[in-house]
Amino acid sequence: MRTARKARKAGFHVIQADLYQDDVEKGKIHEIDILAYKAAPTEDGSHIQVTFLIECKATEKPFLLFDGGGSINEKGAAISHVMSEDALKFVETWDKEKVAVNRELFPVNKRFSFGVTQALREKKDQDIAWLAMSSVISAAFAKSKKADLIAKRASTGKVIEFIFPVIVTSNRLFSCVLDEKNESSIEEVNSGIVSWRNPTIGQPNVAIDIITEACLDDFLAAKARGSAAFVENLAREINRQQTARRIAAETNSLLPGRGDLRRRIQRS
Repeated sequence: MRTARKARKAGFHVIQADLYQDDVEKGKIHEIDILAYKAAPTEDGSHIQVTFLIECKATEKPFLLFDGGGSINEKGAAISHVMSEDALKFVETWDKEKVAVNRELFPVNKRFSFGVTQALREKKDQDIAWLAMSSVISAAFAKSKKADLIAKRASTGKVIEFIFPVIVTSNRLFSCVLDEKNESSIEEVNSGIVSWRNPTIGQPNVAIDIITEACLDDFLAAKARGSAAFVENLAREINRQQTARRIAAETNSLLPGRGDLRRRIQRS
């Protein structure tokens, strides 16, 4: 409830306890804690949306990230998220001069981890961190499929949706780093990004934000600003393209067609 309240305060539209069907488990119904989104319509009937699916974990033991030793570049920042088919088509023809990658929304040049686990747990205990990742990724994949289904049923426009999986932990978060001498060290962090490879979702890797409740306000504020700017910028560009196509069609309708030109030549 605290996370939902903070998401609304940041300016998101919020749905709590949202349900989804997991294709991997043959349509079984699951629940995701919070769905927070920013959206914008376009003149051609398209729908643009940035969605954050948030799984909240209250745990007595900290989470431990395993540093991957690299960072996400601009292209990787865009494609390393779950998205609808229409969003993927847009990214493949991304015009960076007209629709720039929003640095508050996409994790450009930020270090990533290749995994996360719940530290200090007994062997018999479930890994809550891994379960949370599996849950939020399944929800994101189901959300993208729902967007594709809506797009296919719509008579006009597209459904361009970018989906960001997020895990919020009430406990502390640490990162295990391996240096050039192959010596490991552990440091406390407020947030991290896991680039998780899971073939069941149909993408080679997906970026998952893992943050502590202590930095939740700043995280949501930045993502709300980035989401609003991104959807507005993208809607503006789609409207510009729609206007250009309409003007071109109107101009072509005023020009003589081939049949008209042939008849004029015959009469002359």
